Amino acid sequence: GKSVETLTKKIHIVLKVASAVGANPARVPEGRLLAEIIVEPARPSAYVQIPDTELSLLCLGSRLSLEKLNFRGCLFAGALTFQALSMCTTLRLLVLADNPNLTDLHVTEILAVCPMLQTLNVHACVAIQGQFIMSLGNAASLEVLDIGGNPNLDMKMLPLCVRAPTLTNLSVADSKITTDALANFLPQLAPRIKQLNLAACTLLNDGTLRLLSVCPWTERLHSLNLTLNSRYTEAALFALVTALFTKMAIKPHICVANYLRSERILAIIRNH
Repeated sequence: GKSVETLTKKIHIVLKVASAVGANPARVPEGRLLAEIIVEPARPSAYVQIPDTELSLLCLGSRLSLEKLNFRGCLFAGALTFQALSMCTTLRLLVLADNPNLTDLHVTEILAVCPMLQTLNVHACVAIQGQFIMSLGNAASLEVLDIGGNPNLDMKMLPLCVRAPTLTNLSVADSKITTDALANFLPQLAPRIKQLNLAACTLLNDGTLRLLSVCPWTERLHSLNLTLNSRYTEAALFALVTALFTKMAIKPHICVANYLRSERILAIIRNH
């Protein structure tokens, strides 16, 4: 339950001691030092320059107790860190975003030993191509997946997202996804989706909005992000918002910030 937090001009660090440590750190059981590790840049556009060896030691010392780990922007996290993470069997939240060294094999090895993993964020990891998605069947507890911002992502892998039996929140923001790629898996995934993030997916167009309007959404859907895309027309967005708000008793939050000047769309949102 104890935690140490520090915020420098460059790095935000949180270390939360595992309950097994108690009041006597000298008697820490092997591999049960920390329950939570956050090492990320204080500014979103920056990177953390901590050596791979030091990051891996943090993970190894907590491999049997670590539940939450955020190494976003840890530029030098590499083979040693990822090998250590493949021994962390208690992870529930894992953020490795903005890491150029992370590969599909690393993610696959981590998924194989983390049956309780609920959140996985590999946003903007340029070496990721998507092969790890084939192993999502092992992720029996995965609810949140962020695979956006990856320029080399193979869109043919995306239909395999349906293998994650408990997936409810999906982000492919800032990716090269197309309407055809969405059509290959979204109708199957839609009934259990709570949040879908398509922000800055600039290859999407009005055909995407027509697809979204006929997907078999349920009352579980409460957030749909369509911002940062100028290819959508106001008429198509209006039709989508109308369709969703007509068929659903609980109205989802639809983010269309780039079209907030549309009085028709604003009127629908205000009236519901």
